[in-house]
Amino acid sequence: MTARVSFDFTGTRALVTGATSGIGHAVARLFRDAGAAVTITGTRAAAGDYDTDLTGLTYRRLVLTDPDSVAAAAAEITELDVLINNAGANFPGGLDESDPDGFDASVALNLLGHYRLTAALHPALRVSTARGGASVVNLGLPPVRLTPDL
Repeated sequence: MTARVSFDFTGTRALVTGATSGIGHAVARLFRDAGAAVTITGTRAAAGDYDTDLTGLTYRRLVLTDPDSVAAAAAEITELDVLINNAGANFPGGLDESDPDGFDASVALNLLGHYRLTAALHPALRVSTARGGASVVNLGLPPVRLTPDL
């Protein structure tokens, strides 16, 4: 016997950051399949720039480390019921989070970016008509590699 829970998010407006792959994409698809109108974000110019199937999801470019990008996204979103702050990175391209520059980059994206977006979207979240009010869910990434000398 398999226990399966189903949810009905019909009429719910959700924004999932970093939802072009991985956990964010899975969350966005589950909300979409449960009836929500889902907007997803990524850093590329257009949805077609991804190899991922984004059918049924509205794509918006968002660079969380760019305050102007955050402000522009928030200006376009006037009503929101669920914000999933999922976007993040472990900087596999050479930045080491145990190095001060790598740590700064990690905090700018994984902490300050989420905070700035949530604060900018506060007016849209405040007008939510969802039962119980709007919800904000913050997801965090654990370090991929720990250096033994720390």
